[in-house]
Amino acid sequence: MERVAFRRAVAADLPAMLRLLADDEVAQARGGYGADVTPEVAAAFDEIVRGANNELWVGECGGEMVAMLQLTLIPGLSRAACAGRWSRRCACVPTCAVAASARR
Repeated sequence: MERVAFRRAVAADLPAMLRLLADDEVAQARGGYGADVTPEVAAAFDEIVRGANNELWVGECGGEMVAMLQLTLIPGLSRAACAGRWSRRCACVPTCAVAASARR
């Protein structure tokens, strides 16, 4: 498999991101995931990418999106208040999906 190149997500990525989220056994069992870009989903995307403590990333391989994740930076008390790059913030990954073709 080629290397996966990661970049920040843009609005045009949203349909492919939703397909990745919906194409997962755990998500299907849980329900509530669909591949349609509804006004609510578009609003959530906009809120996430505008937020100072959130980032959406996609991974591409061979011109195809094979991964996506949401990275949320939160204040933390452990590890010396997560000192360093993010100024007392710790990283949390509340959403992550990998295409079946890219899983090992």
